[in-house]
Amino acid sequence: MKTKKTNRNNKSCQHIQLSGTGEFDENKFFTFNPDIPVNGVVGGFRKRGHAQQLTNGTFCFVADEKSHASQALTIKKLLHGRVSLTKQGYFQLTLRFRLPEPGCFSVSMVNEAADAAEAICRYLREN
Repeated sequence: MKTKKTNRNNKSCQHIQLSGTGEFDENKFFTFNPDIPVNGVVGGFRKRGHAQQLTNGTFCFVADEKSHASQALTIKKLLHGRVSLTKQGYFQLTLRFRLPEPGCFSVSMVNEAADAAEAICRYLREN
């Protein structure tokens, strides 16, 4: 098994080769048992799950749960968000502003809410 060890400060990679036995079950858990267990050789990391080397030298990986895509119907995308119709039948307005946003973001909020209201009226007329 080859793995990369990354130091976040200098972005260098160190390749490590280990031999041993791996076990995979339930499409979620992976455990690697090296032939010669040495603690601390592989650092923990996150990429589609959580991986870490345990104190006994074994290496474990647990996959993250699959994220569920939104079931809301997007009516209109806005400059700072969107207006949607949820599965329960509610209209949802989502706006995101970065702080500090240049200019007056309260004016932008009012303008985008007005655009969302127009989009909802148009949606109701068409459907």
